Amino acid sequence: MTVNRRLLHIGMPRTASTFFQNEVFPHISKFEFVGVETTQYSQPFQRILYQDESLYHKDEVFDLLNLSAGRNYVFSNELFVGQSLYLNSSNRTQIALRLKEIFPDGEIVLFLRNQADLLESLYSIGVYSGHTTRPEEFIRFADEESTIKSPFYRTFKAVEQTEQYFYTPLIQLYSHHFEKLNLFLYEDFKNEPEAFISSFCEQMKIKLDRNIDFHRSANSSLSSRQIEFLRKANSLKGFFDRTATGRRIFKKNVQTIEHRIGGLEKFRFAPALRNKIKEHFAADNERLMNRLPELRNSLTFAKNYLPNG
Repeated sequence: MTVNRRLLHIGMPRTASTFFQNEVFPHISKFEFVGVETTQYSQPFQRILYQDESLYHKDEVFDLLNLSAGRNYVFSNELFVGQSLYLNSSNRTQIALRLKEIFPDGEIVLFLRNQADLLESLYSIGVYSGHTTRPEEFIRFADEESTIKSPFYRTFKAVEQTEQYFYTPLIQLYSHHFEKLNLFLYEDFKNEPEAFISSFCEQMKIKLDRNIDFHRSANSSLSSRQIEFLRKANSLKGFFDRTATGRRIFKKNVQTIEHRIGGLEKFRFAPALRNKIKEHFAADNERLMNRLPELRNSLTFAKNYLPNG
């Protein structure tokens, strides 16, 4: 009897997800690909991601999914690990349990990225999306005291709480509920993309039905100069949003910053902030490395995830 496979790509964000959703997952031979337009916005997945437990009904959601019998599927959504801004990934365990109910034999696909680079990238895309805060205000460290001005969970402000980027609890969660957890490092893909894809296909026991265009960039990086211009422009967005003409002018300004204002220096956090982030996650990363043989033997992990790497 043939068992249909369900591959669940759950995250992390900013780990070449768009590239895989465009270039890899849709071209896995004999698999149906279900991307973010469905796994984030369709009614069944909206319920899986956000509906309160008192209102959620597994059978109704399963019926809404309307999966074709006898087919293999790839489901991809980096927010399966939880929505970080505002929700602080408080829906993470709920999502994992619901995915387990619906896909009991699901095979988890998880990409990690070292936390300093990941938070840096999240900040960059946040400014591009309209944030105005400085990097130091964007990151809320889990070991800081909770106060009226800076509560532990800043649910009304676009802030990244570092608690959700400790990887050991996340991997323990999915390892406990799913038999197959396939772990990959974004840095391995970035350093040698062609070799990585070959290894990825071998580990996942899949084949691609076409060659990959490795030169196609899904998301371009912004320079330090562009980030600063965008942050200042965003602070005026409320003024421009008052009229249709103002909104057009603001959009034109953003396009000018994106396409005409360059800068050779890629945006990076200040060295002091990067070091603080690395030290913050060091103990958990080392714990994870000692827990998983594939990470103990990884030079990439030692180099990118440990402070003295």
